[in-house]
Amino acid sequence: MIDDATIEAYQPGPEERAFLERIKGRGHASVIGPKGEIVAGPLEGGEGILYADVDLNDVLIPKLMHDFTGHYNRFDIFSLRVNTDVPRAVAFTGADSAPRGQPCAGEEALPSQKRPCPP
Repeated sequence: MIDDATIEAYQPGPEERAFLERIKGRGHASVIGPKGEIVAGPLEGGEGILYADVDLNDVLIPKLMHDFTGHYNRFDIFSLRVNTDVPRAVAFTGADSAPRGQPCAGEEALPSQKRPCPP
């Protein structure tokens, strides 16, 4: 819905401002088809419900033509890694940096929490 705040946010020129002032307070709800055509609407003049009959077969070809997986579907460049270990809030690195009481190899612990046992 166009209001004064929206008009000021766009900072329109004189011609655009005149148009926005003319349609201020109207929602102009519409149903747009897969080829960009207006199927129903615009609904003007306050609140209301807009209905449209659509044929779901009309979206089959546009869906087939659209790269729905995106142009980032390049497994030679992008990959997804999932860490299934239980995350810890603090991580210690280095041979002697594990705090006292942390389990060492051979003791009961998750693999990500094990450290080498001191000699």
